[in-house]
Amino acid sequence: MKKTIKVKTDEECEYYSDFSGKRFEHDIPEVVLNLEFGYGSPFDDSKCEFHLTHDESVEILQLIKNKISNKTKKVLTESLKKSEKQYESSIKSRDWNSCDFLASEIDMFKFLLTI
Repeated sequence: MKKTIKVKTDEECEYYSDFSGKRFEHDIPEVVLNLEFGYGSPFDDSKCEFHLTHDESVEILQLIKNKISNKTKKVLTESLKKSEKQYESSIKSRDWNSCDFLASEIDMFKFLLTI
């Protein structure tokens, strides 16, 4: 949840978890979860955005991890391999910024695949 505390040319905002109501320390959401419903859903063309703490997002990732199909696991495994190759390339080229992002992505894939 975004709460505007001062309206001016440069907006100042505080962000709160939509689950716990906890204010984020760095004034930005740790996790943004977007849901978009498509044709065939009773919520067709509806969109929701939730701001969550990392711990709250892990609960959702755990649910996803328990529900994903074997086919999706294969796709995630291929994505993991691709990210690991990109990580190795970033290490060789000393692109530390990319390394940080890729390391986080690799950790997420490993979490979802229980590696």
